[in-house]
Amino acid sequence: MTKNAALAGMVTGAVTVLLWIYLPLTINGQSLSSLMYEIVPGFILCSLVIYVVSTLSPQDNSEVLARHDEMLKHHV
Repeated sequence: MTKNAALAGMVTGAVTVLLWIYLPLTINGQSLSSLMYEIVPGFILCSLVIYVVSTLSPQDNSEVLARHDEMLKHHV
C-alpha cells in the first residue's frame, strides 16, 4: 500500500460513513443506518480505493523494498 492509497482510503471511508448516516435517503421508510451499519459500506469502499490507488500509483521507495528483501533472506 502506498502513502497516497492510505490517505485516499481514510478519506473515502470517513466520507462514506458520514454520508451513510446523514444523507436523508430512506428505503421503505427506514434510514440507511437502520438497514446496515455504516462501517460496512465505509470499509468496502475504503478497501476498494486503497487497492485501486495502490495499483495505479508507482512504488517509489526502492530502498525500503530492498531492505525488506534482505530481511527475508535472513529469516527464511
